[in-house]
Amino acid sequence: MKQMKKIEGYAQLLTDLKARIQAARTRVALAANQEVIALYWDIGKMIVERQQRHKWGDTVIDRLRGCAKLNWHYLFSIVTK
Repeated sequence: MKQMKKIEGYAQLLTDLKARIQAARTRVALAANQEVIALYWDIGKMIVERQQRHKWGDTVIDRLRGCAKLNWHYLFSIVTK
């Protein structure tokens, strides 16, 4: 195997790059979570407003649950707070 020549400052560069990548990944995850929470909040608000406007009962929730792939438990825990 070929011996690699030691490059001054290489280890620090690698450490810095890894830290920046990890920080960016964390920011992306937080932003994505924030968007999903905002989406679920808006969906819940839309459903509740239309339930009230059209005097729908809770059966509309059961129908929607069967049609859409959402985390309904999480959605309603946000909306009902």
